[in-house]
Amino acid sequence: MAANSTVFHAFWKRWSMEYLTIARIELSGLRDKSILNINDLILLKDLKNLPPLKWRLGRIIELIDGKVRVAKLKTLLGELKRPVHKRSLLPLSNWM
Repeated sequence: MAANSTVFHAFWKRWSMEYLTIARIELSGLRDKSILNINDLILLKDLKNLPPLKWRLGRIIELIDGKVRVAKLKTLLGELKRPVHKRSLLPLSNWM
């Protein structure tokens, strides 16, 4: 059981350091609507001290401006308008 926990934590640490960093960089450089789409799933990094495992999931329900700086998101807690520069697009968005 302890070995599984160690492997999980090692995977999560590497994934959050590598993938989430790349995903945030890609979203911060958006200039058009080609990357983000309605119904895409993203991770919401609202609080600086929360680890990635605690970030909320959100689904894009509306893109607000032409440069995709703001998106309207649906979460378990309701709908939010948030800037996309601190969000991470999940690759499984296209599968749902």
